[in-house]
Order: sequence, then structure tokens, then C-alpha cells
Amino acid sequence: MTPTRARFASILLAPVVAVAMLVSLAAAPAQAVVGGDDASTRQYPWMVFLSRVGDQTTPSGQFCGGTLVAPTKVVTAAHCIADLTPEEFQVIGGRTDLHRRNGTVRDVVSVWNAPRVPPPAAEPGEPVFVGGGDLSVLTLEHPMPYRTLRMVDADDAWRYAPGRQATILGWGIYEEDGLLGPSPVLQRGRIPMLDYTTCNDAFQEHPALPRQLDPRFYVCGGVPDGGPAACGGDSGGPLVIDGRLAGVFGPILSRNGTVCADAYSGYTRVDVYADLIRAELRRR
Repeated sequence: MTPTRARFASILLAPVVAVAMLVSLAAAPAQAVVGGDDASTRQYPWMVFLSRVGDQTTPSGQFCGGTLVAPTKVVTAAHCIADLTPEEFQVIGGRTDLHRRNGTVRDVVSVWNAPRVPPPAAEPGEPVFVGGGDLSVLTLEHPMPYRTLRMVDADDAWRYAPGRQATILGWGIYEEDGLLGPSPVLQRGRIPMLDYTTCNDAFQEHPALPRQLDPRFYVCGGVPDGGPAACGGDSGGPLVIDGRLAGVFGPILSRNGTVCADAYSGYTRVDVYADLIRAELRRR
């Protein structure tokens, strides 16, 4: 094991403590990529969404996104399902338009949650940090008949360098004014990765819930002069860099007082958890 992998392993195996995790997102109803454009599950066959069983308040019951990384395995955000049992939600793939009934529906038989990691201590008067662990792997009852997405590796930190281009996807809020959502059709945006200071400053500007990002576990991207951004119901959806799953959407970082429009999008780093995820993929 390399020194970098050993360091991450020691972080992940640290004693777990309860932390308040993304309260504003977890409490919000499903909400897509603001400023994005229409996309299709034919283009992105590994793009799936989570659906509450029996929920008719949103089209197809959609409330979060996910990424198919193996025929029976989906990576999503832990906060999406924190209060749900596997019997209370399903995974739906191959459905671009939430108002349709096509695609494939699969029950969830088990959930693996990444270890929660205590955040750093904030300086007096500064917002608290969000700790690590906002990532889950869902095991489906039966395989999905779609192409899967390869993940980044544990030594792929270089892929997150500022300026590198990434793709973001989701069905969530698609308009800042009134926070309209979910989007009936899958949305896509292209954003550059940003440096940690820019990301953290934006998170502290959130008008409802200012926080700081633990630099060990989070990255962000966005267009400084305005551009696509992920929003509420996009939680759990992918950050794709170089054709690989590199992040899982979680924190809304805000910017200039807006919640989503022209904001930056925060993601849990997949490279930190890559070895643990792959170990989970080998389990039935």
C-alpha cells in the first residue's frame, strides 16, 4: 500500500462520531442541474435515480440521483437515504423523462455506508466543517441491463486539478427563481474543477446553512462568471472526469447569495473511497 493510500485508510478507519450532515439538503424535497441542457439515459446509460415507493408528489417518485458502477451496484449519497429502509425506495434506470414509465425498476436489498469521519475543529467564530462519509453503495435485487461507469482509482487525485473539465447530471431543481423542480428530463452541465479555497469560501457564503468543507473528502467545480450548477434533487448524482465517476454530489456551495444558479457544486471525492467501494462491489 502506498503512503497516500495508507494515510486515507487510517482516516477512514478513525473512530466514528455523529455529525450534523448536510441538513439543508436532507430536509429538502427533491429538487436538476440549474443552467444545464437536456441529456438522455441513452447517452449516459449508467445514470439512474432513486424513487420513493408509492410517492406521487414528484414524477416517478424521484428524489436523488445515482451511478451504476456494476450491474447490481449503485453509488449515491448517504444523506439521500439516511432515514429510509431499503424497502422504502427503488432504483430506476433507462428513464430519461420522469413522466414516462419506461426503463428498468429494481428493488434495493442492502446498503453499505462509507465510514463517517469526524471533521476538523473550526476556529472560533468560523462555520463548522462537514465531515467525511456522505457516500453509499446500494445492492440491487437483480442486475440492471445497462452499461456501467468506471470509477477513478485511489491514486487519481491528479484528476481533480483546478481547470480540468467535468460533467454533472441530474433531474433536480432546474431554475433558481422559485427553486422549480424536479426537472422532467435529465439535465447535463459542463464545469471546470476549482481549487479548495474557492470552494470553501463559497460554502461559507451559503445563505441558509454556512459550513466549511473537509479538504480530505470534498472537491467542487463551477464557472466563476456563472454557469451550470447542481441543486437539491441532484444529490447522489455523479461528477464525471475523464469518463470516470470521480465524485458524488452533496453540498450546495452557493455563491453571491444564490442557492443554485451560478453557484458552485460540491462533491464527495470517490478516489478516497475507491478501494472500499471496490471491496463492496465484490460482495453479492
